[in-house]
Amino acid sequence: MGQYLNNFTVESDLQDGGANHKDLVVAYTDAHRTGTSGMRVPLTFHHALSQIAVRIKKGNGFETGRKVRVKGAWIMNVHSTGNLEFDLKAPNNMRWSTSTPANYGRLQANGTALGEGDGLSIISNDEGGGNSTLMVLPQRFIKYQFPNSSSTVVDDVDLKDVPNYNNAGTYILILCRVETEHFFPLDGTENTAVGEIDGGHVHQLFPVVKDASGQLVYDQNAYGYSCVPIEGNWEPGKKYIYTLEFCGKNSGAGVYPPDDLPDDLPKGEDRPGDKKPGDPVLDSPITFKVEVSDWSEQTETTPMP
Repeated sequence: MGQYLNNFTVESDLQDGGANHKDLVVAYTDAHRTGTSGMRVPLTFHHALSQIAVRIKKGNGFETGRKVRVKGAWIMNVHSTGNLEFDLKAPNNMRWSTSTPANYGRLQANGTALGEGDGLSIISNDEGGGNSTLMVLPQRFIKYQFPNSSSTVVDDVDLKDVPNYNNAGTYILILCRVETEHFFPLDGTENTAVGEIDGGHVHQLFPVVKDASGQLVYDQNAYGYSCVPIEGNWEPGKKYIYTLEFCGKNSGAGVYPPDDLPDDLPKGEDRPGDKKPGDPVLDSPITFKVEVSDWSEQTETTPMP
């Protein structure tokens, strides 16, 4: 008879990242009394979940004076409930089946300016940073597909014949604003969303805000939603660090997200009427890289009953 852990759920968290998430470690072995030395069985405990971190950085080599501020980030449409089957033929004896899409992320009280270094850790357990890392169910998933997109490929594998994958369409959502600072007098501009700073002026590039007459205006408190679709295969016992690059030589500020964002997310500025979901909010999509590392496992020895 097989061993199972059914209906295990990772609680959705839109405010504090994975602050309340707990690790899950399991051990499973096949031992016989007559073949066990000293009647003690070594057990290696493996991490049953995947660990996710999101960092956001400003790229270099683009426009001098461009500023990006980020107020929050979320991973959308992640399966949150699963059944764990202990299977000696599976890696680390674990086989997950998952369901029920949910959203995970972190909201900051104030927008934080991006630098060019290692990036702002929006969801992270970096030492000294007060954030936590998400613990999520291992799963294979496809990126969110905007209209007229037909890609359903993850890691060069056609998922139509792969059982139990997350086809809800996953993406990273960012609440942000983008400006360009110029330290010289303003001498006429078609963009009226301009604010004053010491020694110059600042253009509000994103989000787009208009007054009642339809005129572009500058609003230093305005933030809008951008996103980057992602795809992949999260495995048990591995940590995935997503580093998103804004406004670099080969990167922009992302694309407009789907319209059906959850009501419990903070309010962002509306998408302009001449734009549709999937359109770049500025120049081009956000580029990103994914780093993968293993967690350490723990071995214990327990007496047989």
